[in-house]
Amino acid sequence: MRNHVNRQSISLYTSFIVSNLLLFVYTSGIAQAKVKASDKVTASAKKRIIGFKASRKYSVKQLKADFDILFNAFKEAHPGFYWYTSKAAFAKKYDSLKKHITRPMTELEFYRLVRPLAVQINCGHTQLYTSVKFRNHFRKKINYFPLHLKFINGKAYIYQNHSQDSTVQLGLQVAHINGQPIHKVINKLFSYTPSDGFNTTYKYRILDQDFPLLYPYYINAKVDTFNIQCIETQSKQRVHYRLASLSRKEYRKSVRKQRQSEAPALQFKMIGNQDDESADNTRPATEHPLKRARVAVLKIKSFQNNTLRKQGFSFSQYIRNVFRTLRKKRVRHLILDLRENSGGTVRNGILLYSYLTKRRFKYFNYEKVTTNRPFSFMRYVNSYRSRMVNNKLLVKTDSGYYVSNKLHYNLKTHKPSKYNYKRNLYILINGRSFSATTQFASLVHANKRGFFIGEETGGGYKGCTAGRICYVNLPYTKMRLKIPLIKYSNAIASDYKTEGHGIMPDYNLQPKMGDILKGVDTEMEYVLEMIRKKEEE
Repeated sequence: MRNHVNRQSISLYTSFIVSNLLLFVYTSGIAQAKVKASDKVTASAKKRIIGFKASRKYSVKQLKADFDILFNAFKEAHPGFYWYTSKAAFAKKYDSLKKHITRPMTELEFYRLVRPLAVQINCGHTQLYTSVKFRNHFRKKINYFPLHLKFINGKAYIYQNHSQDSTVQLGLQVAHINGQPIHKVINKLFSYTPSDGFNTTYKYRILDQDFPLLYPYYINAKVDTFNIQCIETQSKQRVHYRLASLSRKEYRKSVRKQRQSEAPALQFKMIGNQDDESADNTRPATEHPLKRARVAVLKIKSFQNNTLRKQGFSFSQYIRNVFRTLRKKRVRHLILDLRENSGGTVRNGILLYSYLTKRRFKYFNYEKVTTNRPFSFMRYVNSYRSRMVNNKLLVKTDSGYYVSNKLHYNLKTHKPSKYNYKRNLYILINGRSFSATTQFASLVHANKRGFFIGEETGGGYKGCTAGRICYVNLPYTKMRLKIPLIKYSNAIASDYKTEGHGIMPDYNLQPKMGDILKGVDTEMEYVLEMIRKKEEE
């Protein structure tokens, strides 16, 4: 009896040990399998990241497929595709470019070949980008141009020195880069830089900002040393520099070091107050000749709500307070500075104009799209980034599809503000005055509401294509298209002869390089002198 019981107990104990051992081996196997699987995923991910090769070549068939999708997407979705370039001209350009796809190409070769097609649409909101992987790889590997240039009257001047050579003299005119005349460099970069219509001031301002990056992207990415020939503006003597290119890390470090603290997007000041100085802060208020002229300056660097909110601004509240102050202080001269304002939220432009008019007004004649149906290339659309037009807002007419006047705020008739400003107005503009900024300024100009000083705006006088945006990823190269979906027609008279251009200033004025380096605001001083003379009359 006892032996039976003992044998049974031993048997049960043995079974328990064996079963647990098997369970341990089984679970350990699963855990190891998971670890191995995880290692494989990690290794695979690393391989995808590390293994990206900018030198990879795509077949002729793949390149032509991407090119056809690109061209058809523009034709189908872009409402301004034939605005400035005829259908025949585009067909000719398409055939010409496609004939050059006769061999396998890297992404950069293909990008440089086809980007001019996007530029020929003559729309500053239309873009063709490289793939994200290529962009990230390229920016880390390329050699940056070591100088920031300033372009004035078609000439390039040294504005900032990022090189290690402390002898580089700012303000010199650049004549040649690696033996190539600067005008040829400019023309080359212009062929890759979009703008509205036939405008060039916007292109120049883009070169001001991005020349160190644009040069390697579109001309040569592997220059170790730059031979730069310059001209001394006074003596006309030739000056030569041999400067090493910069890595991305070196370039960004130098830019951060030289960059001044970011100015607020909205700034307002009275000129001549007891506790204030002039706009350029060079004259004591007590000696200021405009002390009794009651002059105010409102600088708006952006209409973009996201930018404004990040800096703690409510545009509507800020503007309301400004114009209340103008009335309270009985300001006679308002200088509105829109230079470097690349646009933003349309409603902010509408609101600002309501403070500058005493009549009800229309802001746009119409907003037009190409269709109310899904595009044929929808499987390539990045739905996460794209903001498509709401079909419920569209009305079909004999001439196409339009956004409803009754349903959309932008197209309604707007009322003037009760704090509207009626006196002298001066608007400072330049090539970076673009998009929503030009829409607003076009209405001011068309109604002869003020004087414009500076250079032609970057945005189109009669309108632009912008608003809702569609992003398309090409299936093989993964290059990305940015297509604006709405054509805006500014509410101006149709007889203005400015087709293909922006707002032409009443007083065409370019800043002087010497003034820029000294911190003198050429355009602002010009306006203040205008006001001085007006007050003396």
